[in-house]
Amino acid sequence: MPDTSDNEHAQTIREVLGLPHLFRSLGFAVRGVSLAAAFFGLCATLFYGGCVLDPIAHMLGTPTLSPVAVEQFAAADATGTTFKEPTGEFGIFEVFRRYEQRAILDLLSAPIPGAMQAAPHYGDVGVVSRLAVGLVEVGHGLWWLIRCHFLYFLFLAAGTLLIWSFCGGAICRTTAVQFARDEHITIARAFDFAREHLTSGFFLAPCLPLMLMAVFALIMILCGVGLRIPVFGDLLGGLGFFLTILLGFGITLLGVGTLAGGSLFWPGVAIERCDWFDAFNNGLQYPLARPWKALWYAIVTAVFGAFCWFFVRWFTYFVLAITRGLVAFGTSPWGLWNRGTEADPISKLAMLWPMSGPDAMYHWPAWSGMSWYECVSGFLIGLCVLAVLGLMWSFLITFYFSGSTVIYFLLRRDVDGTDLQDLRDDVDASASAAGAPVSPQDERTNEAQPDPPSAPRAT
Repeated sequence: MPDTSDNEHAQTIREVLGLPHLFRSLGFAVRGVSLAAAFFGLCATLFYGGCVLDPIAHMLGTPTLSPVAVEQFAAADATGTTFKEPTGEFGIFEVFRRYEQRAILDLLSAPIPGAMQAAPHYGDVGVVSRLAVGLVEVGHGLWWLIRCHFLYFLFLAAGTLLIWSFCGGAICRTTAVQFARDEHITIARAFDFAREHLTSGFFLAPCLPLMLMAVFALIMILCGVGLRIPVFGDLLGGLGFFLTILLGFGITLLGVGTLAGGSLFWPGVAIERCDWFDAFNNGLQYPLARPWKALWYAIVTAVFGAFCWFFVRWFTYFVLAITRGLVAFGTSPWGLWNRGTEADPISKLAMLWPMSGPDAMYHWPAWSGMSWYECVSGFLIGLCVLAVLGLMWSFLITFYFSGSTVIYFLLRRDVDGTDLQDLRDDVDASASAAGAPVSPQDERTNEAQPDPPSAPRAT
């Protein structure tokens, strides 16, 4: 009896802390449907930034940049010196992508003991300090883009938000159905759901706080312009200055709320089938109503996600390293049939597939020293390797959306007392419109049922 009571007590504690549910995020993240949606979104983002915006910016006269442009900007910003952007061979998006990729790797390695080889510049500091430095590094890239290329930033942000509102909404819906009902939906149904709620929910929900902050900021700027008017502006501006303080309070509150609950906007639409305003309201309300629970869920999910990413990244590296090593041995067994020079011999596969370690699992080969058929082979091999690396990064994206969906379920239970299996779907919406109750059996089987065939038209 005491053992049974202790087990029940331990299970109750784990349930209150949400651990069994938060740890399920890993299973949701490796689902094929979610990975496919994330891979599609990743490819679309890279294509939009690298193949659309960068060529347009170059045609409009923006010079190519050095890969260390962001680092030099951060150094100039820290010392207060004038920053002159260095020219080079990369577009704006490519420079931004390279910097943010390294900064994200540094940030993810911060909670992992012994993983500091990915970020040696941190030095011997604590985990909290490493996380703070990693967040500052990620912010430097965004601040560089805003300060130096504001118009480019607006177009990149709008297009990226549209892409991930669609793909992220599909991932959140897939996770929600599996979490609440232990059912699986196809990628076609997930994309259909995201398309139906794209403009009414997924896209506008994160835009609302940004638009409100922009309006408040514009009003404050106009108040500053009015303060330049002699006599009248001084008197009216001084008397009404408390209004600008209220607007500043509103901007701060919206900013903090967006940072705390912005990741819940898309799960809110995916779970509740609500519009953008309700998703925005729930995303702000739940973390503010249970701030310590929200912080606990976020910390557990982030630390667990960092360990999962550490494993996935090294697993991917060993898969590629073993594949490359064995095939390279076949192309040059015991040093025979080597390519390159006598002073620097290299196997044929090493020439076709350059790889220098877990931080550089692939980069394009030197095409000039290869024949046309070797260029074709190297290009096809590169596509295969890049697809594997794309799936590795897709896991990080799916874990973020899946973890956010699980956190939404838990916070909704803590605040509203809603059951974790409660998921709104088409049956709920039609029954609410007709005023009829919905049976639990219909709720649980709706997602798995195909659409009914339409009746033949009478002639």
